[in-house]
Amino acid sequence: MSEDSTKTRDLILLSLIATCASVAALAYYYRHDAVLLYGDAVAHINIARRVFDSRRPGPGQLGTVWLPLPHVLMLPFIISKWAWQTGIGGAIPSMVGYVAGVVGIFRLLWRGLQGIGASRGRARLAAWLGAVAFGANPNLLYLQATPMGESLYLAFFIWAVVFLAEFVYSLQGAGEAEDLAHITGAGLRRRFTGIFQISSGGLALRWCGVMLLCGMLTRYDGWFVSAWFGGAVLLAMVVHGVRSRARSEVGRNFAIFVFLLAIGPAFWLAWNKTYFGNALEWMNGPYSARAIMQRGFAKGYPPHPGYHDVKTAAVYYVKCAKLNLAGNNLGGGGARYGWPRRIEMTWPVLALAGTGLMLAFAPSLWPLLLLWVPLLFYTIAIAYGGVPIFMPVWWPFSFYNVRYGLQMLPAAAVFAAMAVYFLKALAQNRIATTAVAIAAFAFLGVSYGSIWKSGPVCLHEAQENSGVRIGLERRLGDRLRALPENSTLMMQVGYYVGALERAGIPLKRTINETDFKLWKSTLADPAAHADYLVAAQGDRVAAVARDHSEQFAVIETLTAPGEPTVTIYKKR
Repeated sequence: MSEDSTKTRDLILLSLIATCASVAALAYYYRHDAVLLYGDAVAHINIARRVFDSRRPGPGQLGTVWLPLPHVLMLPFIISKWAWQTGIGGAIPSMVGYVAGVVGIFRLLWRGLQGIGASRGRARLAAWLGAVAFGANPNLLYLQATPMGESLYLAFFIWAVVFLAEFVYSLQGAGEAEDLAHITGAGLRRRFTGIFQISSGGLALRWCGVMLLCGMLTRYDGWFVSAWFGGAVLLAMVVHGVRSRARSEVGRNFAIFVFLLAIGPAFWLAWNKTYFGNALEWMNGPYSARAIMQRGFAKGYPPHPGYHDVKTAAVYYVKCAKLNLAGNNLGGGGARYGWPRRIEMTWPVLALAGTGLMLAFAPSLWPLLLLWVPLLFYTIAIAYGGVPIFMPVWWPFSFYNVRYGLQMLPAAAVFAAMAVYFLKALAQNRIATTAVAIAAFAFLGVSYGSIWKSGPVCLHEAQENSGVRIGLERRLGDRLRALPENSTLMMQVGYYVGALERAGIPLKRTINETDFKLWKSTLADPAAHADYLVAAQGDRVAAVARDHSEQFAVIETLTAPGEPTVTIYKKR
């Protein structure tokens, strides 16, 4: 069997396995009502929904702070009321991203190792090991079954590394990049050859720019990452040079690459300026991470661990990444744990060993080092960007942003596979090489088995931060469903929008803060516009109800421990 046919068969098989794993995870978490546990997941799906389900539909409903691409991709899948209410429509882009990420890890390892002369068998084993290490991670399997953006962003990030690596390999004279349509099978390959054909390193660079642009419109991580990619491209062109016959083509594609890197941030700044009057609304507006942190300081909360302390920030983030790679005692209080800790510590050892061995014996694969960039980004973000991470095993012994550690999964998967590849190369006989392969997959089984035993930390985070909120949203949804169907509700959807979703109440029945002009008019004269007020303690609607108490009467008050009291008012 030829090398290309083996690779095509493996990619098709891997895609099918990843698709089955994705659907199975969605079915499991849907059955256990865990698709919409994250408050952010509820917010994401409703941001997308209000683009067409609101009193003033349109692109302006995409809002600020959160980048728009995930919401745009969700749009066609949440037109269905059932897909919106269950969250399944919002999970579909995440699931596609998951499958693409698994395939990307495989391609990255296979292409790189074969480029340095690895035998087909060893390259194939390392590619499968890396893909399994990435795709079988229980935390990733959970998040890809939700409307969260982690798996989608990781897919763009991984494929950006794939294309950059192929651009660099072309400069190194390792041959032209391959036909991407191999991953889609023969039928689609014949139909879409013109779209997926990579005829030169310069075109691979263009595809890298497309992936980075998509990443920049998905998460702010992508802005930081793209700067490093730009530096890597310049370094490669200086060190390796460009053959004279390809110089004009690469030059054109480099210009397109730079344009793609610039257009993402430029678009978002212009968007915020156009719709909110402040180009930096996403960074310093009332809903930004920095504003949320400052409100916490105002309430007397202490600075989070790592605040203005790069060393502590790095230590906390590395620990967070390890929690996403191995099971743990998640009971909090700094409890000590035994063998799970040793498994947890093995991951960074393998990843660092793989990195060192690659630099020593295969330095031409240096583009893979970009997989470590998230470590730098989150260290800086924790220290200076107002991005706290709280873990149950370290102070303050709670859950907050633990899922951010999953951004190190591609580096862990790829470089652990690299370590196994070089260990197999050092083995002296068939028995030793087989033992290394068996030990590698056994380690994966034990590591991820320990996660299933204790429960994925990302699932724990969602459960810990949602239980009381979801109970209150259910009760509120039941009350709102009983109101007349032609009534209009004034409600600040930053609070308990999940109640509307669970009750199946169209967002266009509400007057909320996302329609600034109508919202402002209703704040001044609520009785002229709204039949009911749904006020959360401390929000703008509560102030309106207090100031216009002669126009509205209380009909229901809902309370829950640790949550703002919700009061429903009816127009007199």
